[in-house]
Parts: sequence; C-alpha cells; structure tokens
Amino acid sequence: MNINFTHVLFFMTITLFLSCNKNKLSIPNTLEENLKNKSEYRQYVHLVNKSLKKDTLALKEIMLISNIYDGAGYEHGYILIGIMERIGDHDFNKALLRLNNPQKENVKEYFEVGMDILFLSEQERSDMEEKYPKTFKTLQLNRERIHLYETRNNNN
Repeated sequence: MNINFTHVLFFMTITLFLSCNKNKLSIPNTLEENLKNKSEYRQYVHLVNKSLKKDTLALKEIMLISNIYDGAGYEHGYILIGIMERIGDHDFNKALLRLNNPQKENVKEYFEVGMDILFLSEQERSDMEEKYPKTFKTLQLNRERIHLYETRNNNN
C-alpha cells in the first residue's frame, strides 16, 4: 500500500478536527463544491446538524440521498460514518431500520466508500464492526465483504 504525504496529512487533519469538535462535522471540500453546484449545500448542512441531534426524520432524509457521485460520494459516506459515531449505534440503526432494502443498499454503498476514505486498517475496520454491531448487521457489512470489495477495486 502506497501512502503519500497528502494521505497522512488528510488523516491527521480529520483526526484532529474530530477529536476537537465532537458536536459538529466538517463538510469536506469536494462534497461542499458538489452540493453548492446543486444549491443543496445549506440543506445538507441542516440535515447533518439535525441528524447529530438525533432528529430521526433528518437522519432518514440524509440516508436517502443518492445523487452524490465520484469523490463527493466518498465524502458523503464519511459524513454518514461520522454521524453514526456521534449519535451511536442504537440511534443510527433505528433510522436504518425505517428504510427499505434498496435504500439500505444505497447507504451501504456510501458507507463502504466512506470507510475507504478513512484509510482504516483491517484491525480498525474490525474494531468499528465490534463497536457498531447493529449498523453493520443491518447493512450486512462484514470484514470479509469489505475485504472482497477492496480486492475487487484494487484489481481494476
């Protein structure tokens, strides 16, 4: 695995920000630009903030977003993971259970690419699965499937 200085700097910045700002999530640049072009940025920030306050309608609405692509899609997955980490497995999973299967699959896809942007080791992914078992079970995420996903993408 080839990790360059940019990846390390990005990870350190995210880690520092998250440790200092537990009640807010910073919207990454690519996602912000993508949303500004669609005049959706303010609404997205509003949904994130309400989701962090455990507003189930806002949380469901942000989970239903399906029109964010490319690098911004990775960042949207990162935001979903950040929301889960802040509100906890129980509340995040409760919102997931209100989604139908295609909607859950959409969240799952964003989650998988969101984990990629965090550059998690296999052990860190395992720890995340243990810390958020309900979410991982509902989304049918597991270490083996994530590993297969990574292998498939690395071979392209």
